[in-house]
Amino acid sequence: MRRKLLLILALAVLIAGRCCGTALADQGGSCGDNVTWTLNSTTHKLTISGTGAMTDYTRGAAPWYADRDSIRSVLVEDGVTGLGNYSFYGLSNMTSATIPDSVTRINNCAFFGCTGLTGVTIPCSVTRIDYRAFTDCTSLTSVTIRNPDCEIGDVGYDVFNGCAAGFTLRGYSGSTAEAYAGNARNPCGFALLAPAPDFFLPAALKTIEADAFRGVKAKAVVIPKSIRSIPGNPFADSDVRCIYGFPGTAAETLTENNPEWFVYFVPLTDAWYARLTN
Repeated sequence: MRRKLLLILALAVLIAGRCCGTALADQGGSCGDNVTWTLNSTTHKLTISGTGAMTDYTRGAAPWYADRDSIRSVLVEDGVTGLGNYSFYGLSNMTSATIPDSVTRINNCAFFGCTGLTGVTIPCSVTRIDYRAFTDCTSLTSVTIRNPDCEIGDVGYDVFNGCAAGFTLRGYSGSTAEAYAGNARNPCGFALLAPAPDFFLPAALKTIEADAFRGVKAKAVVIPKSIRSIPGNPFADSDVRCIYGFPGTAAETLTENNPEWFVYFVPLTDAWYARLTN
């Protein structure tokens, strides 16, 4: 009798908990040597945290795959460096994914079949996006790629196959994103993150005198790293609002000292500068 009473009491507590909306327990575990995952049962957010790269999975083998229909968002926290193969495969109800500046690589099929995802920003830290990383993301309308030198897929040009009609990559003039968008096999739209450069200072130039380019008919200027001194604002009374230059050089100092004039400072890399000037 006592055992039956305890059983009835336990069932009553369980039913009452469900009726009152008591949350199920959060789930979690390991998904890399030093990387863990947590699925919040209230917010339906999957959080990846730790240091280093995630485990590479096969299709449908990620530990949260059984709960894929409940996942609404993915947050990868700073410290994680790589998104493994098929990491977020088939998360059809996931509508947002946050990728931190610590990630350097997005592996094969990482977001394959995430049909609810509409947009994503890939930070400057990412140097490679592997094949089919965003294939069959049927609601994905745009991806922003901030690293102008990011390697994107392979000769198959299938990283973004099956995305939404009118899918657009957003990146910089002369970037690998622009080159990818213009491929002959699977082309897509392309939109600029900053005005394309239309005025190039020669690489042999060492200094720029004050008012040297006053009133110049340009909107975006490329300043080489050879220039060590830029007094005042040599582009006064012009339409120049964007400076392409190397970090830590006089070009960056120019934009910092004249915030009322320059809207953008776009940091160059050696490889990107070579593409822009060739």
